[in-house]
Amino acid sequence: MSSRRFLVGIILIVMFGLAIGGPVQAVAPEWKSVATRNPPLVVNWCSYGKFMVGWNILKLQNDASTTFDWFMVIVNFNSVPGVRACGSGYYHSKQYEKGWISAYSSGSYITEYGPTTTSGTATVAFTLGVSISASPGVNLGVTFGWSVPDIRVLDRSNLAIRQAAWYHDMVPSAGNYPKISDNSLYTQPAFVVRAQETDCLYIALRHQMAVGYWHWEGMYWHWHEYWSSSYTDYKYVC
Repeated sequence: MSSRRFLVGIILIVMFGLAIGGPVQAVAPEWKSVATRNPPLVVNWCSYGKFMVGWNILKLQNDASTTFDWFMVIVNFNSVPGVRACGSGYYHSKQYEKGWISAYSSGSYITEYGPTTTSGTATVAFTLGVSISASPGVNLGVTFGWSVPDIRVLDRSNLAIRQAAWYHDMVPSAGNYPKISDNSLYTQPAFVVRAQETDCLYIALRHQMAVGYWHWEGMYWHWHEYWSSSYTDYKYVC
């Protein structure tokens, strides 16, 4: 009986020791979705075209910071010109996407974004992430990429006013319609925001599409361009 009591006592001591002073397994930082546009925005703009926009906001979990929070905003933009979507004569011209931080989030700012301006390249590729000093060696980068043949990516971002913005420019050469102009386009621009942990984040996202066609007038080709209405989403996340 005494040996049994001794064994039970040892077990209780070990369990109590682990409870008050045992090693704690560190939890690695990771991105977790905290807000999405569901359902996505679907715009039927026939005979000009159609487009669909969704977005996902990720928050960095287990970052070991008591001062800041990090958010990653990812936009999914698919546009289809009228020549494909509506059987009309309108071709792809531009996609426009802009994201900015509302004045309500005074302590937040954009730390990085992508893509940046490209011209004459076949693909867009970039990685966004954050560096957490409390967790060295942890890879917190997210890689993006898509095909951009015959497309210019025009970076219109301005970090001083906390804005990330892009044009995907597909205007063909005079009188011609390269293959990209009559096909669909899917893009995924994104940006990272560092926010005060005590504040919530107010994000605005604007989406717009343009189409057009070439017309011979007098002695010159003229490009006639038409922009859709702009659509803006506002989102509040903590």
